[in-house]
Amino acid sequence: MLPTKLEVFSVLLRQGSVFVHFDARHVTSIPEHLQGKDQVVFQFGLDMPVPIPDMAYDTHGVSGTLSFNGKPMWVSIPWDATFAIVGESTKGLVWHSEMPASIAASIAAHEAGKVVSIFKHEPSGKSRPKVTSKEGADRSHLRLVK
Repeated sequence: MLPTKLEVFSVLLRQGSVFVHFDARHVTSIPEHLQGKDQVVFQFGLDMPVPIPDMAYDTHGVSGTLSFNGKPMWVSIPWDATFAIVGESTKGLVWHSEMPASIAASIAAHEAGKVVSIFKHEPSGKSRPKVTSKEGADRSHLRLVK
């Protein structure tokens, strides 16, 4: 039997910050510009550059005041909307049956070799190398998959 989302979050939080992937289409306690998206990722942690002194988590979900473009906002993410929890080490758990269909299709396409990248967390303090096309357009969001 899989551990609960609360258990996964708790274990990863003791190791550093935690990235919570969730479907924002049914979450209203987040910034308006993120509402309605099928995948949003928030980072929670005990020792963040911008502290989260009111962070709380329980059987219902995780909440706290996060910073968006330097502006604080209290957010609450229910476990029901969460489909992946990943730590800084990139270890975590994905609940595929709770993943939005569009995200699952992207992953399936990636595994079939039809796309060149999917989102991947970089551990804190490490930056991704920039990849630039011949035309000079910024392609830092792309990763070569062999």
